[in-house]
Amino acid sequence: MTDTFAASPSTTEDAAAARLLRRVVSQWPLVIACALIAAVAGYFAANSRPKEYQATTVVQLNDINLSAVALNQNLQQQGIDATTKAATAAKLVSLPRVRDAAAQSLGGRVTSKHLETAIAVTAEPNTTLIDVTATASSPQLAADEANAMREAFITSRQQSTSASLIAARTPIQEQLNGLSAAERSSAAGVSLQTQIDQLNTLVNTAGSGVTTAQAATPPEDPSAPSPKRDAILALIAGGLLGLGIAVLRARLDDRIRDEKELTEHWDLPVLGIIPQTSKLGSVGAGIPSAAALEAFALTRTNLRYLHFGEDTQTVIVTSALPAEGKSTVAWNLALAAAMAEQRVLLIEADLRRPVLAQRLGLPSTRGLSELLAGMATADEVIGRVQVPVPGSEPAKVDIVPSGFIPPSPIALLERKSTAKILKSIGQPYDLVVIDSPPATVVGDAKVLLASADGAIVVTRLGRVTRTSIDRLRDILSGLNKPVLGTVVNSGAT
Repeated sequence: MTDTFAASPSTTEDAAAARLLRRVVSQWPLVIACALIAAVAGYFAANSRPKEYQATTVVQLNDINLSAVALNQNLQQQGIDATTKAATAAKLVSLPRVRDAAAQSLGGRVTSKHLETAIAVTAEPNTTLIDVTATASSPQLAADEANAMREAFITSRQQSTSASLIAARTPIQEQLNGLSAAERSSAAGVSLQTQIDQLNTLVNTAGSGVTTAQAATPPEDPSAPSPKRDAILALIAGGLLGLGIAVLRARLDDRIRDEKELTEHWDLPVLGIIPQTSKLGSVGAGIPSAAALEAFALTRTNLRYLHFGEDTQTVIVTSALPAEGKSTVAWNLALAAAMAEQRVLLIEADLRRPVLAQRLGLPSTRGLSELLAGMATADEVIGRVQVPVPGSEPAKVDIVPSGFIPPSPIALLERKSTAKILKSIGQPYDLVVIDSPPATVVGDAKVLLASADGAIVVTRLGRVTRTSIDRLRDILSGLNKPVLGTVVNSGAT
């Protein structure tokens, strides 16, 4: 029976969240790269845009307008509704007639349509101040546009005030004209004439009720583009984009990438962790690097003492997927045992894609296929590889190569005599290591496990998926043989 990992829903969710966080954090180079690329792109994009300049003029609405007084408007309303008056005046600045007058005063340098988008008018909150801001391609033009709009607005207000005064004078004049000469000399007639004289004076000296608080001056620096600001904003946006991509990749990636995630998914003892190296599979019959040799020696020791007292003479080495390094692990595990002065037999039982005999330089004319088919004896198929060990006797590993590739490997392995043959040839040895095909790909490993005392699962990080591990666990859990542990392959081939 294989060990299974039972966890509560909360534990599973916590493990999944921690795994997602680890995967996202492991992709920090992607996040940084996206942020830097976006920042550089933002900086150069900003530099490629034409420069824009902004100039602002400020006008102030008078608290008391004498013209409004003459027109009998409420003084109290003029003071209380200052904010409303400013907001209304801001709308009046943007009227087409004001833009037309400003464009005309600029001598045709710009059009009224251009001023519609180039001018921004805002009323400052809780004040009677109005900001008129112009955006242009040059500092001087920006200042000229803002000042022209201000003067056009003031002139428009003066014209509106004069028209209102004239409209107010007309009925008084008509009333005075309707009086006789004697009535004009009366107090009523004199009062009417006085009102007309006052209105005439105001018409000639009519004010706009608006004063210039600040004229626009040409700005020294452009308002846009701002390469530094755009680069910072692009840096933030690029970083967020990179983070989003990292989260998406982490969620969609089904591969197992670290030992902790493997043990979370399948609670098996870790017999050994093989360091990342691209040369381990090409060493052949030689001794691997010191780090790799130490890892395999620890694997052999753990295999022996984790299952102390159990009959674990014959072990099958399998994996969930091809190219996880199981053949490399099988050979080096056998070599580590031989260096510990154990009698070791390595059986290449991958009858579909055998690689061991070729790596070790052994002839593969006769092997396991011939032995199982009754075409050769054990003595005829067992070869020996001697590996020189500095300062010691050579390590000796007996090997049964795969032999010829049969048309149906599973049919050959399922013969009733297979278990008996494997037990017979392995009897003289302390350890028999069987290299089998991936258990989730073909059924060979499942058949071979019946002739073994347990299975060792080789898991290559970054290649194996959670789905394939689940399938492997389901396959092995249906057999009455234990999974002895896993060898974590960090990248060796």
